[in-house]
Amino acid sequence: MFFDPAGFAFAATLQSRWRLIRQELLELDAPLLDLHRIGDVDLHAETLLRNNGWTRSWQVDSTEPNADWLTYGLSYGGIQPDGASRKTPATSRLLGRLRGCKVAAFSLLRAGSFIGPHAHPELAGKFLTLHLGLDLLPGRSYLCCGSETREETQGGLIIFDSGRQHFAVNMSTRDRVILYMEFAPGEAGVED
Repeated sequence: MFFDPAGFAFAATLQSRWRLIRQELLELDAPLLDLHRIGDVDLHAETLLRNNGWTRSWQVDSTEPNADWLTYGLSYGGIQPDGASRKTPATSRLLGRLRGCKVAAFSLLRAGSFIGPHAHPELAGKFLTLHLGLDLLPGRSYLCCGSETREETQGGLIIFDSGRQHFAVNMSTRDRVILYMEFAPGEAGVED
């Protein structure tokens, strides 16, 4: 279910820059778009590449938007949204050097909320998912995959198979934000 981040050389590069990524997140002034991100991210990528902002995500077993879970797209298939180099310059440069990244985004989970149990069978066997803790309270945010649970921490990395059933919970009094990434393990790396 979970993988040791040390097995992926690019992960150490991301982790070593988490404070810089976090600073850009905290300085980000982006609107909440009137867009409900339901279904495959490819359905919305073209729109978000031209007009990026925070979007409401989906809820498990519902067609209603989830106002407690927001995402801000950073990269779709290696393409970055218009204005990314101005809004998040260091993060954009770093993501521009990554190989094998299908999608990258800031993922915000509101205080006292959760993302219900779900799986992404379309990713199984092809992609793994990475969470890099950027802004969260210690001891209050968790990711469960299968029967295992990991605490999300500031600057901490979690890599897991999101093709398996998983869920996330933020039991704190503050929003939790991570860098979310889907990547192809055999292709993942950092270009010089």
